[in-house]
Formats: sequence, C-alpha cells, structure tokens
Amino acid sequence: MLPRQHRLTKKEFSPALFSGRRFTEGPVVLYVQGAPRRSGMPSRLAFVMGQKAVKGAVARNRLRRRARALARAHLLEISDGWHIVFLFRKESAELSRDELERHLVLLLRRAGLVPS
Repeated sequence: MLPRQHRLTKKEFSPALFSGRRFTEGPVVLYVQGAPRRSGMPSRLAFVMGQKAVKGAVARNRLRRRARALARAHLLEISDGWHIVFLFRKESAELSRDELERHLVLLLRRAGLVPS
C-alpha cells in the first residue's frame, strides 16, 4: 500500500485520466497531469486494471500489489506535483516482476518524472 499522501483521490482521478498526457509502453499505459497546486506537494499515484483486461481476482490483485511495490520503491525518484495513473492491459498479467519494473520505469522516464 502506498502512503496516504501518495494516493490519488477520486476527485483527482478523472481529470488525470481523461485530460492527462498519455504514454504507452507495451501493455502498460501512463497518464500524467500536473497537480493544480504543484508546489511542494508529493506526486499522487493510482493503478487501474479492469476485470475484462485481467481475468480473475487473484491475478488482478497480484498485479496491483506488484505495481504498488515497484512504484513505492521508486517513489523518492519521482518529481513532486504530479497526478499519475497507471493502466494495465490484458497482457500485463503475464509479465514477470523485472519486465513490469522495466515498463514502469521506462514510462516514468519518458514522461520526465524521474531522471534518466
């Protein structure tokens, strides 16, 4: 579980998903939007995977736990003041931990949220 200050709220979720910039790497999609009051606020993250995309609650929850753990490991590298949504497509359930980490870090770099 991410610390509370790093979790995207329901109110912040829709604008980030529908009007944020989109980056795609394999089966993972990243949506990024600058927070309205960005100064000094930590970046907030959310993870989305649909029931149609990732079949079975066990697989869905396993993927969600892995993604959160990887994001938590890189949390200090992410620059402040962003709303970030990770969307996982069907093929993401078969990714190994290393492949998933590679996709997440590559997306964060491409979006300019972590140093190269």
